[in-house]
Amino acid sequence: MRSHYQPSGLFDPVRLVVAIAALFPLAGLLGWMMSGALAENTYAVVFIPFLAALPLAAAGRVLARWSHVRNPPLAFLVGAALATLMYVGQHYANMVALLGPRALFRFDIFPGFLVDLVNHHLVIGDHSPKYPGKPDPWLNWSVFGVELALCAFISGWQWYRAARRPYCEECRRWLGGTTTQLRGGSARTLAQALNTDSLETLPTLEAVFGQSPERYGQLEVMGCMHGREGDDAIIFVTVSETVRGEKRSETTSLVDQAAISPDELALIYERCPSLQVEPCEA
Repeated sequence: MRSHYQPSGLFDPVRLVVAIAALFPLAGLLGWMMSGALAENTYAVVFIPFLAALPLAAAGRVLARWSHVRNPPLAFLVGAALATLMYVGQHYANMVALLGPRALFRFDIFPGFLVDLVNHHLVIGDHSPKYPGKPDPWLNWSVFGVELALCAFISGWQWYRAARRPYCEECRRWLGGTTTQLRGGSARTLAQALNTDSLETLPTLEAVFGQSPERYGQLEVMGCMHGREGDDAIIFVTVSETVRGEKRSETTSLVDQAAISPDELALIYERCPSLQVEPCEA
């Protein structure tokens, strides 16, 4: 049975604390911008939180790698917590805007303010005679929950993906890699050979150059030679297949970060000479 990459669960505590502290101002700024959109009646339900979560998620993914986080569950929780701070922070900004600077550090009254605000917020309509509306607490809290979950998932997922990337514990760095497109049939043939430990029977693989066809595969090779030549290199391969439709593309994972030996990698290169030959150094 072929082994697969498993994150160690470790992280750099000092760097992680610094990363979280660095993202606090960004989360606060994005929350303040969301509160401004709400005050100006330009707040689009779901759409505005979605847009606000994107830069927070992008910055989080970069800092998750910088923090050497190899603990995906912890990474997801950190990303989700930062997004929660951003989303709930918009209502704290609303409180400060309504009550003035004296409410800046009134954390004690915020829970009551939040409940009252959500209960009496108009999701549909406004207070004008042309578009009258009536607050619906059930609808308001449903929208609150959906938007909060959306922001938390977007940010948390990017942290999770960063923590799932293969990492060399000996060299203390993320693994470098290369990605090559293959013909759809070649990708499935390679995946079957990897899953059955029969790479010696692997036929010639066809790579794809230029524009991608409607059906193609991807071979991603990631590894670390530990700065030297030898048989102790760690190498992982991921094989997937993508089918492009008229409206969307569907990608199927065939092999996920499977461990192979340097000899097996050499055999794959022998079967497909067009593959890049130096995938193992970042």
